[in-house]
Amino acid sequence: MGSKLLEQVKGVGVATDPFSRFEGALSVDRKTKASYLKEVEAFRVWIELDYSDLYQLGVDCLKSDEPSDRMLLLDKLAEYIEVVKTTQVSESSGKQYGYGKLKLIKQSVLKFYNANGINFRVDRSHKLNTITKAIPSNLRKPSKSEVRELIAICPNYRMKSAVALSKDSGLRVSDITKVKFKDIKDGINSVDGFGGFVITTEKTDRVAMPCFGPETTKYLKPWIAELERKLGRRLEDEDLIFCQVKDESTRFTKLGASSLDTLINNQIEKLGLKHQISANGLRYHFESSLETKLNKNVILKICGKGIPDSTKSYSKHDIDELLSLYKPVYGVLTVESGELSQKAEMESLRNELEEMKKFNSRLEKSYETYRRRHADDSPDDEADGEEKITINKKAFDKMIEDAITRRLAKK
Repeated sequence: MGSKLLEQVKGVGVATDPFSRFEGALSVDRKTKASYLKEVEAFRVWIELDYSDLYQLGVDCLKSDEPSDRMLLLDKLAEYIEVVKTTQVSESSGKQYGYGKLKLIKQSVLKFYNANGINFRVDRSHKLNTITKAIPSNLRKPSKSEVRELIAICPNYRMKSAVALSKDSGLRVSDITKVKFKDIKDGINSVDGFGGFVITTEKTDRVAMPCFGPETTKYLKPWIAELERKLGRRLEDEDLIFCQVKDESTRFTKLGASSLDTLINNQIEKLGLKHQISANGLRYHFESSLETKLNKNVILKICGKGIPDSTKSYSKHDIDELLSLYKPVYGVLTVESGELSQKAEMESLRNELEEMKKFNSRLEKSYETYRRRHADDSPDDEADGEEKITINKKAFDKMIEDAITRRLAKK
């Protein structure tokens, strides 16, 4: 974990009156003191414990040998802060609470424990050190079938690769946009399609060692081929994988995290799952699927929530060691077996239609270019009755719609 939770109860036994200890330790003005007391009381009511049990919860967390149990209190506090942020409004302004209110809640609860001899440490950005960040109350973990359908309806290999990599590795969208060709080239060229790399996470500035499997490689390979076709050259080690590039261009620009997040969430909306799952929430599929298969510390190390030493230079040996644990349990992360819903099937077919239209358009442009270049060489071609080969758009669309109807009829 990036910031340690201190295992110490500073010589204080079980407090007979934790609230009095807290109240007496607050050396602040009356108004600030009242605010601290109010926020701790609100948290106590929400978690449904009296002050003695609230104190004991902190003691039990620090004494536990299980990482998930050790972080239970801070996970609960993070969940409560999220509830306040998303469901409550300020009495004075009528608007949702901002950063100041949320920071006050965190400070109040931590001061309660500090006054009673228990010290929790948070990182420099003042974010709570949680193993698994509480899922916002209006979102949930995506199911296998939902991840499968999301990949199916993504309109291109770039997006399919991003979604597959997120569910395979537990990376956030902001980290996926940082992935370079050197990170994935060994994996996509390996015999079994497994790979891994080292990256510093964007949001928490921690070292992650994400792994991925054949379902990600399946989409990365054609995406890399398409990138190289558009660039007209081989990708180099420092080239970003998730980027924007136009045909006949030797340069490309980075695809921003917010742009990729929006693109994926647009597809989620097409499935009718808006406000239920999100692009960044795909990583919860990774965590929940592996929680009974791998040691918690291994999961944290892969997705960047553990504390690999940031001063250490990680080698291929470290990745191979993780992959040796990751490969045998990869089956729980796979999503491709199973039927698609009719909505996902229709959207997938429409994407295929769009790709066929684009391909037809490129053929027509190529023909026009060829025709202009050879116009002087064959001036009498049209006079001899040779006509431009093209496809009637209405007939083409009707052909594809008929194909969609036939496929759905087989289900």
